Amino acid sequence: MLPRFNLDDLPADLKSQITRRSLTGKECLFLDGDPANYIYYVESGVIRLLHYTELGQTVNHYTLMSGNFLAEVLIVSDKYLCTAVVEEPAEVLAIPKQAFINALSQDPSLMMAFLGEVAYRLHMTKVMMQIRSIRSASERVLNYLRVTVPAGTNVIVLDRPLKEIAYNLDLTPESLSRALAQLQEERYISRERGRIILHR
Repeated sequence: MLPRFNLDDLPADLKSQITRRSLTGKECLFLDGDPANYIYYVESGVIRLLHYTELGQTVNHYTLMSGNFLAEVLIVSDKYLCTAVVEEPAEVLAIPKQAFINALSQDPSLMMAFLGEVAYRLHMTKVMMQIRSIRSASERVLNYLRVTVPAGTNVIVLDRPLKEIAYNLDLTPESLSRALAQLQEERYISRERGRIILHR
């Protein structure tokens, strides 16, 4: 299994070039077709990737939250391939694209870690598409919990607000709350402060 990518592994000279941006709700981070100069890392908030058809319809790709890279496909593209819209106020790190590519080319272990991150993203995107296709909210939430629970344990530590999890599941926060209450009533889960325990 390829290692996961960690910002702490970046060389010091690249870290010194990274800048932080604060974004407000509904702000566009970039537009489809804009020159691609930065790869982004989401520190907090919610950002939705989408594109618009020639008829003006919106096609949603997926939603990114804290801990996710954004626009990593730019390694092989000179332009952004979709539009990024801020759903919830966000903090992002802007990593200069060319400096990032140079760092990867000079460090094979860093390159392998980045490939691992991209592979993991592709896998989780496929998994989340399958989960979002489940019609029942409670079944959707239960499947999500089963996918995200760490190996060897039945405890999920809630490291982000439930509102972000609801976005990820394409549910309203109210629907997520009702689904969790139903799962607890049916004894699939129990809840403690800051964590959820899976029972079956």
